[in-house]
Amino acid sequence: MKLLSVDNFSEELARLLQRNDGNVHLSIKRATNPPKRLLRHKKYAEYEIGHPSDAKRIEAYCLVRASVGKDRISVQIHQNDVFSFQKKITTVIHDYMTRNMAK
Repeated sequence: MKLLSVDNFSEELARLLQRNDGNVHLSIKRATNPPKRLLRHKKYAEYEIGHPSDAKRIEAYCLVRASVGKDRISVQIHQNDVFSFQKKITTVIHDYMTRNMAK
């Protein structure tokens, strides 16, 4: 699975849609880095999720995955990139739909 930037993800998603007649599986998952399961260890004891304090803060992000058969791509969307990502994905899907509705 390739981890791409927001721009590259939208371009690659458009290619996947064209090659596979629109049969693309998208999944979205909320994630943190390091994962929550590791926060129990002493190594990450100073980290805290979502609460402003003197402790180090972990920012959550969304992991968006697209797959068709063996082709898989993914992107990490941080909080400040959500609106630009939404606009790009909407444009890609709208372009695909308008091209195929004309047929």
